[in-house]
Amino acid sequence: MIEIINILVKYLWITDFITLSIFAGIAFRKKENSSSFMTQGFIVVIISGVIIKYQELVNSFIDPSTNDNVANLWLGGFAFYDAVIIFILVAFYKSYVVNHQKVMKLAFTGLASLLMLNFIAVQYMPFLFDVEAVPYKLWIIMAFFFGVALFDGFAVFAIYKLHVFFNLPHGLIARMYILAFSVAALIQITGFCAKYFWHSKAFDYPYQIILASINIGTSFIAMLVAFLAVYQLVNNKNREGWVWKI
Repeated sequence: MIEIINILVKYLWITDFITLSIFAGIAFRKKENSSSFMTQGFIVVIISGVIIKYQELVNSFIDPSTNDNVANLWLGGFAFYDAVIIFILVAFYKSYVVNHQKVMKLAFTGLASLLMLNFIAVQYMPFLFDVEAVPYKLWIIMAFFFGVALFDGFAVFAIYKLHVFFNLPHGLIARMYILAFSVAALIQITGFCAKYFWHSKAFDYPYQIILASINIGTSFIAMLVAFLAVYQLVNNKNREGWVWKI
């Protein structure tokens, strides 16, 4: 069962590319941007491709004690990771915390500082002081699950911001992918919890099935909507309802 599903997921890019081509053709024909074309092209195809390459990259990680070059790559990765976390914390502070009372701002600043100090201590102390390191496999698990969850969250954010920027209503495809990426991010976090806190592989099979079902289901629906959009264009009839708003 899982083998068949994996084969389908492997070739989903063909379906997504065909769907993107249809939406692109319709947008070119009408000479106007659309929610579906923008979502399918700028978010789904691009983000999905990045996630696949990112997963391959994480799976290629090896023990930092292998040699100095590998250790330097790990240090560079830690620096990039810390920079991203600091950026997120600062953005959250400017967006939400800065308008609160002084106590709230001090509390957030203190907790954020403790969080970053903890990260830096755990990451760099094994390299600087030769103390017992956090197993490098833990960092791989964190990078895999939280990294993919971060990409999923970015996809949701990008869909929202692009629609605001181009002043477009969220169509069926956009709403579907916002939900799909949100659920996928939660599944990634759950997968990490199963690995780290429960030390269980029981979630591995449901994890693969759920994510594969999300990918296959969204691609199928997007393709169906694309064909309906072509049908509407050929018949030159404008119909009401979310399905017809591409």
